[in-house]
Amino acid sequence: MSLLLAMFGFSLAMSITPGPVNMVIISSGVNYGFIRTLPFVSGATIGFTLLLAAMGLGLY
Repeated sequence: MSLLLAMFGFSLAMSITPGPVNMVIISSGVNYGFIRTLPFVSGATIGFTLLLAAMGLGLY
């Protein structure tokens, strides 16, 4: 349970800090609008979640 809590805290902190993906999402949202940016946001979120889950399961 503590591992899941740590993974949740890490993913939350990494998703709200301004990194390269967040800057590209903001730029895409300004240039193309919310609806056309939504697939990119979903892909970035799903990709990060899968990467974090794989690392949590020990797939280095």
